[in-house]
Amino acid sequence: MTLAEFEDFRESTKNMTAVQRAEAYGIDISLIDENLRLTPTEKIRQNDIALNQAEALQTALHQTRAQSGIHRLPPR
Repeated sequence: MTLAEFEDFRESTKNMTAVQRAEAYGIDISLIDENLRLTPTEKIRQNDIALNQAEALQTALHQTRAQSGIHRLPPR
């Protein structure tokens, strides 16, 4: 977004609430609301799930590289 586009957006949404402006910009407020409703225990549980998935992906990547003989990605 260029500065001119941002200024146009800001001008066209100046009478909106922050939530309305965020939605107009394309932010899914429902996801924020859902996460704010989570208890600390639920947040930790979700974090653990995400961490386990990331570790599983990393393990799969290492196994795939070992099987194919690729240990490093080529330079860009």
